[in-house]
Amino acid sequence: MTQEYKIYFNHRFLLITQPGNQAGIAQKYLYKFENPQQIIQLISTFEGDESIPCLCITDDHPDKILNLLSRHFRFLEAAGGLIKNTKDEYLFIYRRDHWDLPKGKCEKGERKEETALREVKEETGLIRLKIIQPLGSTFHTYRQKDQFTFKRTYWYLMLCENNDPLLPQHEEDIEEARWFTPTQFGEIRKN
Repeated sequence: MTQEYKIYFNHRFLLITQPGNQAGIAQKYLYKFENPQQIIQLISTFEGDESIPCLCITDDHPDKILNLLSRHFRFLEAAGGLIKNTKDEYLFIYRRDHWDLPKGKCEKGERKEETALREVKEETGLIRLKIIQPLGSTFHTYRQKDQFTFKRTYWYLMLCENNDPLLPQHEEDIEEARWFTPTQFGEIRKN
């Protein structure tokens, strides 16, 4: 089975994959893993140059590169949920001028499922939730106080079978929590 990781830098991405799995990426953005210093330099250049749309690093063992990144940069783990109700609507939160899914950082000793449930409850006010299944994980980066942060978020499909009122967590800059039907997802994609 092919192993690959896509790490988002806002709307751009770094793809870490096995050789031969980089279809659609221009040759000038392809690199074969040579050593840790090469990776750190490539990421630094990529982060600082918005004109580079993507970067692809290949190696027979992509997990080796992912582990390198998690050791070299500030690494956080988080969890969140894609919440569905009985009307086939999905819950999104509006924070810092963007629609997003509720999520947050894992606390020490907390299982990923516990984090996801806690964060959804805190950010939306929903109390009675049930995890249906894991959805996988995503990776992204950001700068916080001039420190490069590498974050992995574990996602879970959740079910809300009641009509609890939505209470956005204003202290976390969440302005609104709202249910959307799949036909309304275009509004979310705009940002």
